Amino acid sequence: MRARFLRLVVLPLLAALAASFGAYSYLSTLESKKKPAGLQPVVVAAKQLPPRTVLTREMLSTKELPLEFVDGAMITSLDDASGKTTTVPLAQGEIIYRNKLASKDQKTALAYHVPVGKRAVTIAVNEVSGVAGLVEAGDRVDLILTLSREVVGKETSRLVLEDVPVLAVVQSMEVRQEPGRDLKGYTSLTLAVSPDQAVLIGFGEKYGAFKLALRAPGDNAVKGELQVSSDRFR
Repeated sequence: MRARFLRLVVLPLLAALAASFGAYSYLSTLESKKKPAGLQPVVVAAKQLPPRTVLTREMLSTKELPLEFVDGAMITSLDDASGKTTTVPLAQGEIIYRNKLASKDQKTALAYHVPVGKRAVTIAVNEVSGVAGLVEAGDRVDLILTLSREVVGKETSRLVLEDVPVLAVVQSMEVRQEPGRDLKGYTSLTLAVSPDQAVLIGFGEKYGAFKLALRAPGDNAVKGELQVSSDRFR
């Protein structure tokens, strides 16, 4: 009786359990193969963005990709993209790569270095008006404008702009040989100025002549408009 019970009840039950466990293990294996080993968030454009757009967090989003599809050139953190500028148009949902963005400390087009609210304006200089060719990008200068008698009734020099950032320097190819040093002069400086100051510079270049005064690093003091005319020397 006992042997019959084992043969008719227990053994079929054990076989059924074994079959169920085998099926469960097989399905679990298939399911594990379907799931990615891991996911990595990458930064995407939350909306269509034109080139030269300064990114804010509201313009960005993230989506998850399997690790095997994540490229090292992709940006994976919102903080890494926020504040940078697009160099190409981006479509909504497009993954953002590092080479599609520019930051202030990168060597990119001049436009990315112009402060917000300012304009880049270039003025011609020579060795005398340009502080002996020693001004460099990143320096700050004052501009003195000299106007002739025909323009203002008497020869006049005015300090018209102060603490102006120098964005770029265009050097000439000529190298002058002098005792003790080689001096490469330059032909123009590009400055960051307000729109009003840009108009003033345009007028000054047409009707007068500019002379630069180089500031010491960290000296941001403003003197106000100073003027000297020919009357002072009579």
